[in-house]
Amino acid sequence: MYYGNSGGPVIESEQVDLTTRHVSVIGVVSEFVPFLESWYNLQHRFENVNIENSGYSIVVPMDQVFEVVEPWEAA
Repeated sequence: MYYGNSGGPVIESEQVDLTTRHVSVIGVVSEFVPFLESWYNLQHRFENVNIENSGYSIVVPMDQVFEVVEPWEAA
């Protein structure tokens, strides 16, 4: 997950047999989980804080996406 991936599909892929693969969209990426790294220099009393990508992300399941989208389709 990187900046700009929000809104992208989360795909599940399952190999059924040698020639068949089942692919499903199971969610939508909403944001990444940050990793806070900080250090403090005692001599100069300087603190540095970095926010990095932890490699984890928050995904909204498709059931919740459809709950939001369906009222718009009825209009």
